[in-house]
Amino acid sequence: MRQNFIFTEAFGCGKLLGPFLESYLKHHNWPIHVILSTKDIEEAGEIINDKRVIVIDVSNEPEFTEQWAMGHEGTVLAFATVFKKMAAGQNVIHFDADVIFKDDCVNDIIKYLNEGYDLVGP
Repeated sequence: MRQNFIFTEAFGCGKLLGPFLESYLKHHNWPIHVILSTKDIEEAGEIINDKRVIVIDVSNEPEFTEQWAMGHEGTVLAFATVFKKMAAGQNVIHFDADVIFKDDCVNDIIKYLNEGYDLVGP
């Protein structure tokens, strides 16, 4: 079985992270990687300090700052970075930072990925 890399990107969306992470962590024990800026970390609140939250601060990487200033091009860069550098060979699971979880969905996603499906969603 492959390892799992669960992530969200929240560059410029720190205020959304509080509700997102609270609901995610309520229903899941899987660690989640969060690609964001220092300002987003400050706006997210204390929940960002949960040991299951793996912060990836890209504030000092000009390419991210430039690409996010142009909108979804920053999102594309985040995905490309995850696939090429951070999670190569792993199952990659992504959630938008504006999702609110009402139950566990990650275990079902992982189950189907492990059964050989290439694309899975709740």
